[in-house]
Formats: sequence, C-alpha cells, structure tokens
Amino acid sequence: MTRYMPRPGKTDKVEIISWSTPVFEKDTEMIGTGAAHIFAEIDQPDTNFILRLWDYAPNGTRQLITSGYLKASHRELDARSTEGSPHHPHTRAVPAEPGTIQEYVPRLYPPTSPALSCHSPPARRR
Repeated sequence: MTRYMPRPGKTDKVEIISWSTPVFEKDTEMIGTGAAHIFAEIDQPDTNFILRLWDYAPNGTRQLITSGYLKASHRELDARSTEGSPHHPHTRAVPAEPGTIQEYVPRLYPPTSPALSCHSPPARRR
C-alpha cells in the first residue's frame, strides 16, 4: 500500500478563520455578485482560499448563502474587473511571495436567499 506524501514544500495543513456580524435587526436582501478583499501573508507559493457565507437561525441551524474560491497563484485581475465583481483571467499562475502580505479578491457568487432578521451571517475561510 502506498501512502500519500505531500510534495516537498507543500502542506496539507488547513487553517480556518471564522468571523461573524451582529444579528441583523431587520430583513436584509443581498443581490448580485460580490467580492471579499483578503489581505494575507502565506508561507508558501500557493494556497486555496475558500469562503462561505452562512445564515445562522436563532435555533442554531444554518443555510449557505454564498461562496467564493480563489487559488492564490491566480489572484491576478484583468480590465473586466469592477468593484464587487472581480475577474480573474486564469491565463497564468503567479506564485505568491511567501512572507509578504498580498491582496486576494475572490468573487462571491450570487446569494441563494435573503438573510432574515434575528439571524447572523458568519463567514468562514478555509
């Protein structure tokens, strides 16, 4: 049996950062695409950013509202990008410089439902 071994300089370590907003006081509608602006320092030439925006009900259940994904080496934006709608051409990989804070702008897909009052939408990055 062959065991999976990471390539030299690669890691299988998963870091999760979670944050939340205060509970919404009134129903809030989220429409269209969006973007997250992440300023991060990574310790390798590439990584994956995975964002998920959840609506948490008062009873603890949750519903996925939207998500976004970006490979750090594909962070390049082109002229088609607008505020809230980044466009990554994915025509070449540009390794991140380990130890340097860089901006990553994953596109968030159109939301699936409104966030209701009394609910809180924490986001999660993997």
